[in-house]
Amino acid sequence: IALAPSGIAQMPGEREGGFRFFSDLTRLLPCYRLALGTRPEEIAATVSGFLARGSA
Repeated sequence: IALAPSGIAQMPGEREGGFRFFSDLTRLLPCYRLALGTRPEEIAATVSGFLARGSA
């Protein structure tokens, strides 16, 4: 889990519980993969379109 190391580092003494928390959290949230391209204007348009559509 990519977010666990930085999140757990902020919770000294709670490594096991912290890892479990982030593991449970990521199972509850939707996951998306965006093909963004290499041109900044395309990336901005792709992200903007995704956000405008919401969770659809």
